[in-house]
Amino acid sequence: MPQPTILSVDDSPINQQIIKEILEDQYNIELAFSGEECLKLTPVVSPNLILLDVSMPGLDGYETCKKIKSTPDLQNIPVIFVSAKVSRDHKLQGYEAGGYDYITKPFNYNELVAKIKNVLESVTEKANLQNNLQESFNTAMQAMSYSSDLGNILRFFESSHSCKDFDQLSNTIFQTTSQLGLSCALRIDSLEKPTYVTDQNVIAPLEISVFEAATAKKKRFFHMGEKTIICFPHISMLVRNMPIENEERYGTLKDTIFTLVSGAEERVKSLILEMRLDDSRNKMQKNFSNTLAEFNSKHNELTEKNIKAIQSMISDINAALIALDLSDFQEANIIEIIQSYSEKSKGILHETFRLHEKIAALETTLSEEFKTLIEIRDTKIESNNDITH
Repeated sequence: MPQPTILSVDDSPINQQIIKEILEDQYNIELAFSGEECLKLTPVVSPNLILLDVSMPGLDGYETCKKIKSTPDLQNIPVIFVSAKVSRDHKLQGYEAGGYDYITKPFNYNELVAKIKNVLESVTEKANLQNNLQESFNTAMQAMSYSSDLGNILRFFESSHSCKDFDQLSNTIFQTTSQLGLSCALRIDSLEKPTYVTDQNVIAPLEISVFEAATAKKKRFFHMGEKTIICFPHISMLVRNMPIENEERYGTLKDTIFTLVSGAEERVKSLILEMRLDDSRNKMQKNFSNTLAEFNSKHNELTEKNIKAIQSMISDINAALIALDLSDFQEANIIEIIQSYSEKSKGILHETFRLHEKIAALETTLSEEFKTLIEIRDTKIESNNDITH
């Protein structure tokens, strides 16, 4: 550990020599022989303590001390006045000038050494206390900041469950990043080509290129100065203004946005699944409706042909019966048989109509079941939202 530096200021070479001989084994001693020289030398040597004579030509000790204490970079250096003037008024004047202590000339060896030691220990203790207080303050501020960040993330999770599409989710993310003091852009990889959104008016083409390069490498984090990219399979975030000058805040925000994008990734996956379910439902319903329409059309066509065929058959048989010259009994018997089978054919057609009605009812039931599935899905989303509360 380097020796503390003491700057001794006195216009008397003899006094300076005595002080140097007393202290040089324990301290690094610098000498100044006037107030003006003291003011020039102090910023250069950065002493831990100044021994300052009161009575000097030019600037006296009091004025020199006042100038030291009015200089921001020097004002915390303790000053001990060394003087033959020991009245209460002189000591009060020294205190008003900013002095820390007062030693009477001619000084006692033990008193000088003891006071210097006490002052330096006191200054060190004060500096340590200030450092501890500053560290405690910084820790408290960091904890408050982290608590605020955590609150923003929890609110995001709460709101994200009710997002019905990517636009709503993006807006919710940007609300959160705005509260964190961050400017961001997003890349969402859904069912089709990637979608790019930004909290600014338009995303820069170069930012799209950066997204493409980052996602292709399949790494979680990319750092480019104050810009950071966090990549997940379905959503990636570009942060434009990470606080790289504040290491603690940078680390906290890095963890915070990782949690944010991780939660957004889960919601994007859920939305993709919901989109697939909706798409499958729509396709199935459309295919079923088309099939039913085709069935109805074909059924109507066949029914009409069947009726015409029966009518034509009856007409042809009646004509044939006249030509056959059958008895009334024979003719009536044949007509009865024909009419019997005609009624059976109509019964079959009636059953076909009933089948058609059942298929139509099935379409209605399936449609209602699809609606129920959607309601169950939405109920789960709302339930998750309630749990967040």
